[in-house]
Amino acid sequence: MDEAERLRRQLAARERELAEVRDALRIARLAAVEAETELADVRATLRRLSVAAAGPNTHRKRPARPTGRRPRRLPDLPAGVFEHSPEGHRSLVTSSGNLLVVDGYNLARAAWAHLAPEEERARTIALLEELASRSRGRVVVVFDGSSSEQGPAASRSVTVRFSATGQTADDLVVDVVAGQPPAQPVVVVSSDRGLGDDARRHGAAIVTSQEFLAVVGR
Repeated sequence: MDEAERLRRQLAARERELAEVRDALRIARLAAVEAETELADVRATLRRLSVAAAGPNTHRKRPARPTGRRPRRLPDLPAGVFEHSPEGHRSLVTSSGNLLVVDGYNLARAAWAHLAPEEERARTIALLEELASRSRGRVVVVFDGSSSEQGPAASRSVTVRFSATGQTADDLVVDVVAGQPPAQPVVVVSSDRGLGDDARRHGAAIVTSQEFLAVVGR
């Protein structure tokens, strides 16, 4: 066997190994998403049981919807597809009829580690631009900090928002959700549980940052 043929076989073997590693990584990501969903369901059940055991006077009051405002329309899902499933996440993220509101730094830090804030913002916006170009949907990404201090990146397909002084990005995400017409389905991307609870109270569906990254193949 000549040297060229040996190298070709070696390259083919390495490519097969790489494909197997990629397949294993994809399966592991899906398993992690499913495990996180199951854990969230268990926690929710435990909270309901704790409230029921403590008695009727321990229920937390949720903020009332504005007077006269209709409940928000929930995002549509294909028949037989459930919200807390990989197929459901994909439908929520890629549907052109949904408004996607993204907790920017939460997503960035789930995808990349040890980057400067400027690089986190640039990569996050580029990732969302790629998604918006495919889905043709509206995307708003929210970051902590004043735009004058942070230097927002320009984007033609993604709306970039910065929280004001004394306001957190979480507050601004909820404000964006609450400010949409009731007929507009909204999906919030964040793994922050408190933000997720607040956004749900305003009628948004939630996709965690890890679930979002699995949808876009990161």
